[in-house]
Amino acid sequence: MMAAPDPFKLLRVLEDVSETHAKTLRALERTLNRLRRDPGDEALQSLALTYIKRLRVLRRRIERQLGDEGMEAEFGDVDPEVARNVATLSEYMIIVGFLYEEELLRKALILARRGARLLAEEAANIEADLDMISRLSERFQRIVDAHY
Repeated sequence: MMAAPDPFKLLRVLEDVSETHAKTLRALERTLNRLRRDPGDEALQSLALTYIKRLRVLRRRIERQLGDEGMEAEFGDVDPEVARNVATLSEYMIIVGFLYEEELLRKALILARRGARLLAEEAANIEADLDMISRLSERFQRIVDAHY
């Protein structure tokens, strides 16, 4: 049997993750801007990778709460207000969070090509992150379409 998400747990996770996600993105952007001036600085590359890994953990946390692929919008008999709140946060993650994250990950890949060795070593994982963001955006869009 396919598992649908628990809308209450999903809402709590989205509330928690969205704030941490935004702070981590801002920190990654500052780090990448500094790294752009000196792509060979391995301490900054390591810091950027730490932020990228934190973002990966946050996405996995969200993914675990979404239930099975195709079931993410199946909330059953839940208060419409809860469903709308989940849809609103889902839309925020699509429009703001994931677009911003994609942009920053693409910048990290550009820096990898410009000599940031540690980022270059992680390029395949960063590409996989971009794929995961695309999949999560599609899943969130199904929630927005169903409940907004």
